[in-house]
Amino acid sequence: MTDAVASRHVLVAACCALAACTVANPDFDPSLDPAAGDSRLVPLPAAPSVDGGSSALEAAPPTPPPAPTPAPDGVDLLVVVDNSSGMAGPQSALGAALAPLVAALEALPGGLRLGVVTTDLGVGAYTTSSCSAKGHEAKLRVPKKCTMFAAGTSYLESAAGKSNVSGSAAAAASCLVQQGTSGCGFEQPLEAMRRALEGNPGFLRPGAALALILLTTEDDCSAASEKLFDWNDSSLGPYADFRCFQHGVLCGGKEPSATSGSLSGCVPGGSELHPVKARYVDFVTALRPAPRLAVLTLAPPAAEPYQVSASYDIFGYALYQLKPSCQGEGDLRGLPALRLASFSAGLGAAGLASSVCDPFSTSIAALTARVKAAF
Repeated sequence: MTDAVASRHVLVAACCALAACTVANPDFDPSLDPAAGDSRLVPLPAAPSVDGGSSALEAAPPTPPPAPTPAPDGVDLLVVVDNSSGMAGPQSALGAALAPLVAALEALPGGLRLGVVTTDLGVGAYTTSSCSAKGHEAKLRVPKKCTMFAAGTSYLESAAGKSNVSGSAAAAASCLVQQGTSGCGFEQPLEAMRRALEGNPGFLRPGAALALILLTTEDDCSAASEKLFDWNDSSLGPYADFRCFQHGVLCGGKEPSATSGSLSGCVPGGSELHPVKARYVDFVTALRPAPRLAVLTLAPPAAEPYQVSASYDIFGYALYQLKPSCQGEGDLRGLPALRLASFSAGLGAAGLASSVCDPFSTSIAALTARVKAAF
């Protein structure tokens, strides 16, 4: 090796010691400006990976966009109606308010299917003059006066200008929700809702959106056991509606006692009623994704503090009752519906609530808008 060649090797070794040794890129022209995006620049080829697979230097393949969610095929609307005494006014008001809802929903792709059940599920072995053993069992009901329905029909169906009733679909819907006032005074709207959705085969369509309306002037009394209705069990307190509040909520972490006074810090709980979230909120939200679910609760507001007062029957026994939380036209009074308010709140954006003592037009419009948004 000549001295000139040796000197050149020493110089290269010195350069490699000071910086990473590179191989000259024959495609690189220093006169070109990469920042300017000169198209004559040729990138270096990606180096092979150690295991022979794709190099980490290669660009990752683009993630495909999520498949679009198909629009619902129709709307299934279940209405749960309190049919106890004093409900003639609210039933009539709801019937009158349904016309724009029916018109909007029957025009949607797939149309409208509407069924009605009552809050009367009976009291088991502890029957009275107004409470039978099984009530209406959450079965879809068509009142006899609704002669626009053919025999054997259990719900209204209307789509693309055709329906299963004679006359208008709005008139049929109005007739359906007027279920009378002879039902049991222990209203169980949440349990009736669940049993209706589970126990009326063929009503729910798999691809349809789901809408619910619950109408009542009292709170939910969905009993975990019929023993709550045992009139001989004095440990449950006087045989009256107050049992549902006393054993269905916790105030300050405890079941309220049967005494007059003011109560606050109350939430659903207690020993005798079904849990609101686990049995009803979770059940409904599992049936349909949120965009396809709309639930309107027409019930008395739950506003603390809750005032409890006592009155006395002809035998001198104390009967406890909650002070009404709303007053409507005529003799309409609504008792605080804490459990129903909790149910509605638990549904998030799908839960709509309005006072049963107020006109229904605004809340029905909100329900209509919620359902239409799914399409």
